[in-house]
Order: sequence, then structure tokens, then C-alpha cells
Amino acid sequence: MDRNTASRLRFACSVIFSNLKFWTGYLLAIVLTLGLALGCKLGYHICLTCGEFISRMDDINAIIEKSPPLSRERMQELKFYAVEKSSICLIFPCEENIEPKPGKSPKSYFVRHINARLLLKFGFGGRGQLRWHLDTALWTVLLYALYSEDEAEALWRELVYFKGGRGLNNAAIFHYGRDVNELSPRRFFELLLRIHYNNRLNCYELQNRTNYYLEQYQSGLKSGQAGG
Repeated sequence: MDRNTASRLRFACSVIFSNLKFWTGYLLAIVLTLGLALGCKLGYHICLTCGEFISRMDDINAIIEKSPPLSRERMQELKFYAVEKSSICLIFPCEENIEPKPGKSPKSYFVRHINARLLLKFGFGGRGQLRWHLDTALWTVLLYALYSEDEAEALWRELVYFKGGRGLNNAAIFHYGRDVNELSPRRFFELLLRIHYNNRLNCYELQNRTNYYLEQYQSGLKSGQAGG
């Protein structure tokens, strides 16, 4: 194990155990204690799943490194959308400056939508429902603890599914024939909705939801400029 990986793991442990005051932390501690105390397969599976994650960290880092950068405008729009779509994050605090809704973080959205994709990409599917839920829960905790918001966002951009394949930029080319950084804000929010709902929205729903996110984003920009 290299020094960088070791430092990441130490950070993960410190984050997890420093947040045991939250119910998810208690749940994790109870599961670990019961699994080890009862000598059942649960403790073994937890250790095995964590080991599998660690063994794939180099592959995960390679995905992050090859992810093409987003423009500043696209990044702001993406994080705004992710905050709007994210669930309340109880364990980990928001890391970045963008925090239009207290208690919500774009990182929670990215991690929640890449854990299962990573497991499938690395061939860890098909183990049964119970094992699948255990794996996705543990990978979510490890991804959140070991990777920054920008790294989680880069993973999401590379792994996100769309009708014609995988990857945010590929989705932009597939739907609009242009690089994602060349899209207008309206087209970009429309693209994010197409991806999120897997093209299940009809034209009317897609237009209405695009208008909503675009108006909310532009309103937030004007408020920030006025406040500054």
C-alpha cells in the first residue's frame, strides 16, 4: 500500500469514527460489532468488501485522471443541479463553497449515483440482493470518506449512463452533437434531466423542469451578485 492510499485510509477512519454521533455512524458501529461478535458471515463480508474497494482504488483514480475538465460555468451549473437533487447528508458536512440549501451537498448526489456503477464496472454484481445492498452501502461510505467532492464529480461525469452509452460529454455529443462545454445553460440542464430520468420525460415535462432549474439557477446568480 503506497503512502497516499494509507493517508486516505487514515482519514476515512477518522471521519467515520468522529461522526458516530449520527444515526448512520451508530448503525455502522452496531453492524461491525455484531458481525464480529457473533462470528457470522456479515463481519467477513464487510472486511471482504472493504478489501475489494481498496484493491480497486488505483482503477478508480485512473478514471478520475482521464476525466476531461468542465468549464467554470458548467461546473457551477452541475453543482447547483446536484444540490437540488441531493438528499440531506447526515454524516459528512458540505466541503465546497456552493451550499444554497443547508445540510445538502452536491457530493452526496455524485456518490449516490456512482457506487452501483463502480460495482458493476468492476464485476461485483450478481451476488444476491443482501450482498448487493451491503456492498453499495459500504462503497458509499468509503467513496465519501476517501474522495473529495471534485473527485466524486469527475467519477460521476465518466460513469453516468445515458441512452447511447456512458459519460457526460459523450451524452452531450449523442443528444446535441456538441461538446458539453459548448452547450447553453438551457441545453445543459436539459441534458442533466435526460440523464437523471433516463429519457422517461415527455417533451412537455422536460421543458417545464428545464425551465424550473434554469430559473432557479439564474435567480441564485442574481441574488449572489446583488449580495456582493
